[in-house]
Amino acid sequence: MRFISRYTLAISLYCSAEAIAVDHGQPSAGKNAEPQPVIGLVLHGLDGQFYQSVENTARTYQQSGQPPFRLNAGGALQEGDVAVQRAFLRQLLAGHVSGIVLAPADDQALLPELLQARKQGVCVVNIGSRLDTRLMGNKQLVIPWVGPDNRAAAKEVAELLVSRLSKGDQVAILAGRPGDTSSFERVTGFRHALKAAGLKVVAIEAAGWQKQVLLQVGG
Repeated sequence: MRFISRYTLAISLYCSAEAIAVDHGQPSAGKNAEPQPVIGLVLHGLDGQFYQSVENTARTYQQSGQPPFRLNAGGALQEGDVAVQRAFLRQLLAGHVSGIVLAPADDQALLPELLQARKQGVCVVNIGSRLDTRLMGNKQLVIPWVGPDNRAAAKEVAELLVSRLSKGDQVAILAGRPGDTSSFERVTGFRHALKAAGLKVVAIEAAGWQKQVLLQVGG
């Protein structure tokens, strides 16, 4: 369910670097544009395998040189650590970063930094959990999101579960962080599919994307 493919990440990085090169009147990708744009990759949960693989994929893509750009990747070790992620965003903005690819630890809390990015003319692309579209709209802040259809993905997982259970069986859902947009979309898609199949959702517990918490709650 927590899925950012190498293609999704590559598209995000490519769009950031290419758009910046064009916007600054530089030659487009593949023509050794100078100076190379600097792209910040802002993650969280870097103590876990998932976002470590995201960072490694980004570094591999950057080394391909298509388009050429410099990568400054970092963020928070812990899932949902907004304070550390905010500090890294501010560091990037103070260092005159060209563009940012952001997997937000919270869909609302980074708004001040995102507004500052707009003020500085820094391109931001959202991956992973989607930023709060209503809040962004209220601030007239347009940030493209590249990611999966969470409801559809959850529906597919639920259908697999349904194929192994019987009508009337009881199901508990271990969700992500409370208030997280991706978690809400996945729970919604999952519940709808279970209801359509006649299964009963008897509990929904937040596990916060943390494996250890998931094992404790599920145990």
